Amino acid sequence: MEDWNEKLITATRTGDSGALKLCLQNDADIDYQGVRGWTALMWAARRGHLEICKLLIDTGCKIDTTDVDGWTALMLAAMYGHLEICRLLIDTGCKIDTTNGKTPYDVAAAVKLGQYREVMEYLQSVMSEKSSGVTAGQGMEGNFH
Repeated sequence: MEDWNEKLITATRTGDSGALKLCLQNDADIDYQGVRGWTALMWAARRGHLEICKLLIDTGCKIDTTDVDGWTALMLAAMYGHLEICRLLIDTGCKIDTTNGKTPYDVAAAVKLGQYREVMEYLQSVMSEKSSGVTAGQGMEGNFH
């Protein structure tokens, strides 16, 4: 018996939209959490697969799921400098104020001494607009993925 859930994770990790569609046709759980609680959306966001993220979201995946350490797809996209995926997730309605002691802004700021300035500026502007009470720079201490 094939494990379509694990194949789903592999397809999103590698950016294979054909394999992803096949997994979904075979009833893979779009919100399946694999190793350390990572979902397909988390892998796609981390790897920068924008079209895969769009497909997952259009198919109805949960966008605010956290892994065992409290990380979200938005945090992973921010950490790896994937601005368009950050925009997609936020435009879709993900919670920007989900935190595990670090905000998505904190993650982007801490990586390689702020190398992802565009991501940081975008997240800061969204946080200001939403006035969520979570401020840029809150929770900068601690380990980053």
